[in-house]
Amino acid sequence: MSLYLRKPLKKDEKLWEHFIKEILEKGEKVLPYALNYGLEKYSDYLIEAEYNRKGINLPQGTVPCSVYFLFDDTESKILGCIAIRRELNDALRFTGGNIGYSISPSERNKGYGKEMLRLGLQKSRDLGLKKVLLTCDKDNKSSSGVMKANGGIFSEEFTDKNGTLRERYWIEL
Repeated sequence: MSLYLRKPLKKDEKLWEHFIKEILEKGEKVLPYALNYGLEKYSDYLIEAEYNRKGINLPQGTVPCSVYFLFDDTESKILGCIAIRRELNDALRFTGGNIGYSISPSERNKGYGKEMLRLGLQKSRDLGLKKVLLTCDKDNKSSSGVMKANGGIFSEEFTDKNGTLRERYWIEL
């Protein structure tokens, strides 16, 4: 089985709905940006994702961002989602960073996160990034492990605006 990243397509709508429902049912604390559109607005999400990718009509405080879904060769399920932000604004420098990712709750602890980030770092290089910032909750050992496995160097702990203790990692590309 080979894993790969590709941008969201119209044909992924039902898979996207399943991915989002699974995250919501799990009661995730950190939610993907896609949830801003609700389950019934996938077409709006696709338009916004394409504008973000191209850096067109970006809302105030938003930076150019490329979103990719993680698939295996069957494409029967979105295994994960990764967002690569090509710039950092003040908010992203504080929390969020250049890359955010989520693995479908039922697909965790199978090595998908590590591979998705590896593939995302390749995409980041292709986009011209030289160094990326990633952040995670201090108690999210899976995410920090994924970052470390991909060359993440711990920078510091910090408390976000919600009072959550978080960590920053940098990866040289």
